[in-house]
Amino acid sequence: MYATNGGSVPFTHSSNLLGALNEALQVVDYEKNLIISQKVRRLLKQEGLHLLEGESYAPWVITVALNKELCSRQFGDVCKGAGILLSYESKYLINRNWVQVALMGSQNEWKVLNAMSVLTREFQSMRDPKVIQ
Repeated sequence: MYATNGGSVPFTHSSNLLGALNEALQVVDYEKNLIISQKVRRLLKQEGLHLLEGESYAPWVITVALNKELCSRQFGDVCKGAGILLSYESKYLINRNWVQVALMGSQNEWKVLNAMSVLTREFQSMRDPKVIQ
């Protein structure tokens, strides 16, 4: 309907929703989230996880490409059981054997890094089940 209306906006946007969006954008400390994202990326790479990276990737979404020996759905389920919520259940991610860490919104650095320690422990455990924890 928007496209067929001659280029103008056919409906008035809710000022309440726009105000809420503006407030939400003011709450997030983007510099802090970028620093946390960089620390998470370093940690995950040090632990042997393969990350998809580049200028075209959003810094707040960290995509982990798992090797064929690991199943992204199974890994995501294990992480969920350990209290780490990842994006992994969409067909898009399952087909590619990827999981994603999303660092959008307000983040607590200690909690995020602690969660990534749990994630890497689960990764190592699944990759080498003989390792005793």
